[in-house]
Order: sequence, then C-alpha cells, then structure tokens
Amino acid sequence: MRLLQTLRDEHEVILQALDALDTRTHGLEAGEEIPVTELQTLVRFFRRYADACHHAKEETVLFPALLEAGMLSEGGPIGVMLHEHGVGREHVTAMDSHASRVATDPEARRMFVVAAMNLSSMLRQHIHKENNVLFRMAERMLESSRDTELHELAERQEAETIGDSEKEEILAALRRLA
Repeated sequence: MRLLQTLRDEHEVILQALDALDTRTHGLEAGEEIPVTELQTLVRFFRRYADACHHAKEETVLFPALLEAGMLSEGGPIGVMLHEHGVGREHVTAMDSHASRVATDPEARRMFVVAAMNLSSMLRQHIHKENNVLFRMAERMLESSRDTELHELAERQEAETIGDSEKEEILAALRRLA
C-alpha cells in the first residue's frame, strides 16, 4: 500500500533526524558548544515533520482505517502507538523549553540531554514496532481497493497541515545538520 510505504519512507527521514539529534546530544554531554539554532531546528523537525505531518497521517488516516477494519483501539496496537505519540510530544516540549539555555544554564543543558535521549530511544523503538508489527498487520487487514483513497487522504492531510513549502524547508534544514 502506498500509504504504508509513505509512512515507512518518513520513518527513514525521522531516523536520520534522530541520528543528528544523538550527535548533538552526545556533544552536549561531552561539554561541546552546540549552536542553539541547531537544537531549535531539530525541535522544529520533530514538532512539525515527525508529529504534525507524520503522526497526524497515522492518527487521522491509518488508525481510523484500521479501526474500521476491526482492529481494537483500547489495549491494542493503536492504543500503544497513540500513547507513544503523546510521550514523544512531551519529550519534544521539554527539549524546546530548555534548548535556548543550553549554552548558559547547566541544568537546562542536562534537561535537554535527558529529553533528547528519551525521545531518541522511544522513537527508535516506536518506529521498529510500527514497521515490523503494526504495518504488517495493516497490510493484512486493509483492503487493497482502499489504497488510492487512503493515500489521497494522507496527501490532503499533509497539504493542510504542513504544505510543500514548509516541508521542503524543514527537510533542507535537516540535510544541513546531517
């Protein structure tokens, strides 16, 4: 299904951003001066691309289609994924609240590092679960006849949420960091 392939492709981009985040997090831990603008660029990536673009496609297109096909929400994979999306948002919010002070406030630096490490660990596990469990279940449950409909819904959702211009700007900023 094209929707699932799009989501897998976006996972690869998110993993690249996690690599860039990990590099800066390790640098902060080692006492290096990391430009605040780089940290803010990563926060923006996770807030706008990973969450507002990618997670929104899952939450507004994929998950409802799976529920319609009979997958359980409470206590099932969708409930777990939704919970993890929320936890990721909390980590990004923590990173954002400390990013501007990492150069001048040791406690802000420490809190940014903790939030970034938690986000990286959680998102890597989350992506693995989606790629290897949830998406495989989706391939079995979703009718191939819905492929075009679901893909178009996801494209429409992305256009309304982030748009081509902002998406390209975010991806270009990530390429500069990688």
